[in-house]
Amino acid sequence: MKYRIILYTITLLIFSHSISANSDHPYPEKPLTANQIAYQVYLGLHGMHQKNAAVRKAKGKVAIVLNRTPGKRVSINTLEAFINNNFDDGITESKQLAIFKSGKLKGTGILMTNYIDSARQPSISLWLPTMRKVRRMVAPNHSDKWMGTNMTYGDVYLRKPEHETHELIGITTFGDCLSSMQLKQSEKTKRTKNLPESSCAPKGKEVYQLKSSTKFKGWWYDYHITDIDVQTFAPYRSIYFKDGKQIKSIEADWKSLNKPDPRMLVPSYIYAKSFGDGQESMLVIPFDTIELNTDLPDNFWSERTLRKIKR
Repeated sequence: MKYRIILYTITLLIFSHSISANSDHPYPEKPLTANQIAYQVYLGLHGMHQKNAAVRKAKGKVAIVLNRTPGKRVSINTLEAFINNNFDDGITESKQLAIFKSGKLKGTGILMTNYIDSARQPSISLWLPTMRKVRRMVAPNHSDKWMGTNMTYGDVYLRKPEHETHELIGITTFGDCLSSMQLKQSEKTKRTKNLPESSCAPKGKEVYQLKSSTKFKGWWYDYHITDIDVQTFAPYRSIYFKDGKQIKSIEADWKSLNKPDPRMLVPSYIYAKSFGDGQESMLVIPFDTIELNTDLPDNFWSERTLRKIKR
């Protein structure tokens, strides 16, 4: 279901690379192997070590999800998202909550619980505003797409380093600017009139080029090549290949949180494009909307909060 995919994608993308300098994962000593580099990227995208974090409307700004297929209108949804890693029950690893504030998903809320036991599937509770009910669902498939976009569960959440074999192609210089979604004047709205332009911040940065080949048979891609910052381990661009042809790219513009650990980053935007049909997706997270270590109580991450969501 499209609703299931949203929480995985949004919360992990919004809070990705927020690794604390005081975490259980100290900055690694170099040189690193291909597997060690892949692990560092995984930590950045999944290893939330802050007590909690939030992305919510501030100073008139809000997080936005856009999706565009050629010949169709751009779909826009705004949202707030919250993650909590502050659990000591020996069972719960984290809880993530997303609340959609506008668009077709307005009033929808999703609560996901991850468990310390990696063999245990995450649990998902979905608040459907039209039904005024909470529905519980099972975890998704790696290849499922979210919200009709060109990102999958595996792209942003479920894929682990051991699901692929990794080869370090080498270290090079990132030579160009990142891409972003370009809207026509007629497509722009109050929320999208100031979308981030293509970022040139990574240009000139030293990057690892890592080739990661899937272990799944008959999969939608054969391998992807990712440019990874050698200092922060932020993945700037991943290009996916099938039968020797480029089929999709995912690019991210990362901003520093100015912490001692250079891995402490947040994305200002993430942009994905499919080369076959030209489909584009973009997540925009204004810096002002991000809060770390909030004073929200742990019981905020509950179905009770879902039931209080206003349409």
